[in-house]
Amino acid sequence: MKADGVRHSDARVDAVEHAIRDTIRDVFGKDSPQFNRHHYFRIDDGPQYVRTDWGGSGASDPHEQRQFEEQMPGAITRLQGLIDQLEEKRADLGEPTIAPRAALAGRTIHPAILAAAERLYLGGHYTQAVFEAGKALISLVRAKSGSTQDGAPLMQSVFSVNNPILAFRDDLTDQSNKDEQQGMMHLYTGTVLAIRNPGGHRVGAVERPDRALQHLELLGYLADRLDEAKKVRNS
Repeated sequence: MKADGVRHSDARVDAVEHAIRDTIRDVFGKDSPQFNRHHYFRIDDGPQYVRTDWGGSGASDPHEQRQFEEQMPGAITRLQGLIDQLEEKRADLGEPTIAPRAALAGRTIHPAILAAAERLYLGGHYTQAVFEAGKALISLVRAKSGSTQDGAPLMQSVFSVNNPILAFRDDLTDQSNKDEQQGMMHLYTGTVLAIRNPGGHRVGAVERPDRALQHLELLGYLADRLDEAKKVRNS
């Protein structure tokens, strides 16, 4: 970040400041001391500095430009301090990681799955978050199909190729549609088997936020496809 050739009134300066604030929030969390301290981050964060030419079209006052350039080293120092804090945090954890809130940012996950898992995920309870999301998917399948079965048997009967309760295509005599139905049935069944046992009492440990997020995205995808499925018979 250099001030050479950059006017204090350049619109790119404002864009960079917004990007820095968003990054601090996503990396450290909106309730973190770092974000509370820097959520109004400005390169021109010095006394007696006021911008008067936001449009970038007029001539910049030399005094304002000089102060802008004088504040640049301080802005770099503040950013370096945040980077050092992040490195210390990573060292304490023993391995690189990502902030849970930052991991969820920008993701589109089915609302029912997100509602079941978000609080646990953001609290660092990744195994329980995945478990509750899996239970939510099963509840959605039961509600739409009317079936009272559980786990793998539920998925195998509801999405059966030959006698489904819920179908993803209208014409299952078509081989392509039939193959899709079978593939989705295996995907639902395999997902349930992978995250919980038939009794629904255990789930494989998920220690990393990125791995937990992969589980949640898969469960969210299956919930989205469930919304698209049509009921073709009663259970």
